[in-house]
Amino acid sequence: MAVHVMQGLITADLTEHQARSAGSGQWAVSYLPGRTVGLDQAVAAIQLAEVTGEAMGYAELLELPLLEAVGGAMAASTWRRPKRGRRYWPRRREDESPSPAESAG
Repeated sequence: MAVHVMQGLITADLTEHQARSAGSGQWAVSYLPGRTVGLDQAVAAIQLAEVTGEAMGYAELLELPLLEAVGGAMAASTWRRPKRGRRYWPRRREDESPSPAESAG
C-alpha cells in the first residue's frame, strides 16, 4: 500500500481514486465531489480509499455487506478481555513430543 504525492496529483497503488490540486493549497478528491481539503486530508482520503478496498475483500470472505462488516468491527466488544498472561491453549514444552493428532497433519 503506497500513496504517491506528485506535483498536483495524489494517487495510490490499490485504488483508482485520486486527488488533484485545486490551487491555493486545496485538493479535490475524486469521491468527495464539490469539496476541497488540505494536503493532509487529501492524503488521508486516498489512504482511506485503499484500506476500504482491502476491507471489501474481508467483507466478501465474511459474506457480509461492507458497511455491516465495518460497523460490526467498529462496535465495542461485549466480550471480556482475557486476563493478561492467561493462555487458552496449553503450550507444549520444547522437550515434549507432538500429540498423535499433530503428527498426523
